[in-house]
Amino acid sequence: MKHSQSIELQFGHLSPGDDVPAELNAIIRLPGQSTAVSYECDPRYNLLRVSCITGAGTRFWQNYGFVPGTLAQDGDPLDIVVLAPFPLERLSVVACRPVGMLPVTHHATTEEKIVAMVSDRVCAASAPVQRLEDLGDYALTQMKAFFESYCGFGQAEAVRCGEWEDLHAAERVILGAVKSFKDSASCMRR
Repeated sequence: MKHSQSIELQFGHLSPGDDVPAELNAIIRLPGQSTAVSYECDPRYNLLRVSCITGAGTRFWQNYGFVPGTLAQDGDPLDIVVLAPFPLERLSVVACRPVGMLPVTHHATTEEKIVAMVSDRVCAASAPVQRLEDLGDYALTQMKAFFESYCGFGQAEAVRCGEWEDLHAAERVILGAVKSFKDSASCMRR
């Protein structure tokens, strides 16, 4: 079994959300404004493992995690950036709603980065942001620059960000990742 699928199975009791694709559960791996240390779940020890230390001054721009019960094209759970007014704790689960996505290509693999707002039930201040455009050019530019610099730090191969995609495109990717996870899980039970 692939390492990332083991990680996902550790969180197998969590659903991707009660109202997918309109609202999702996200498990936070990296809090917003945290240091330049990236962590991943290690199922062998049931702990966080340091996976990457980036350059001085690099900070995770926003809360970053994954959607349980999903399997993206890269074989990992679907990545998600959760915008909130405050950093969220590592390994916390938060309800959020997607507003769009950004395709990021690294090592010849494209990963869809879902961009979501913390649910309005969790934070009423999120309500005005319904589409990517509501975030403003500055926020979108910062997010893209983060992925280009963080993901490619110290590596010869550059990271390429695609163009922003709207909510409908994000919802298609989310539904596809949920289906892929269910298909994968049913294959493992056989």
